[in-house]
Amino acid sequence: FAETDMVSPESELLSMSSVVGLTNGLFSFVNFGLANADAGFGPSLSKLPPVGDYSSSMGYLTYPYQTNNGTSVSNKIDELSTMLTAGRLSEENKQVLLDAHSHFSEHFSVDSADRVLLQLMTATPEFHTSNTLRKTGSARPITPPAEKSSAPYKAIVYINLAGGVDSFNILTPGVTKCTSLYNDYYEARGRGSGIGLKSDEILSIDVSSAGISRCSNLGVNKHLSAYKDIFDE
Repeated sequence: FAETDMVSPESELLSMSSVVGLTNGLFSFVNFGLANADAGFGPSLSKLPPVGDYSSSMGYLTYPYQTNNGTSVSNKIDELSTMLTAGRLSEENKQVLLDAHSHFSEHFSVDSADRVLLQLMTATPEFHTSNTLRKTGSARPITPPAEKSSAPYKAIVYINLAGGVDSFNILTPGVTKCTSLYNDYYEARGRGSGIGLKSDEILSIDVSSAGISRCSNLGVNKHLSAYKDIFDE
């Protein structure tokens, strides 16, 4: 595809969203059962239940994955490997799971350690693929940077943030040459006691060439000066 310039960078966005969503859903399923709790699957809940409380869920795991009945942790890992990876879980990853279970048992509880064990099992490469994983012990070779191309292209930059972005406090109407819109913005955001950006918190950018009615400059949050630098380029 690269040789014919047929690329789809937006597909990377879909891949990342799918991976994160699936992982969140599986982890939630272990903690809360089949319910939309903490980004899980199932119907929404009005209140987040305690971890391990499945009374509000549509369903939950009935398979006894717990080790608190005296079952050997190593035997339980082998059992889960057979069920979830067709026995393909590597010895290295089994040791990772064993160490994690030991840590959580010591510092938290056996119930917590059992849930972490199952969650980590769903995060292994063997769980997500059907091939056999063989570790070489060698460092993964570093992919050399691509040669700079003179051909025009469009790039999508994916930023994964812990929380939502307040876009109205990233890009605002300008203070000097977009006064009426800025006043509307500042009023809608609560003025001095609200969350609107004050004039000294905004970096001005010239958008006169964009032909925006009643507005020839916009503002960028002063803490995001890189945005202004990129725009000015």
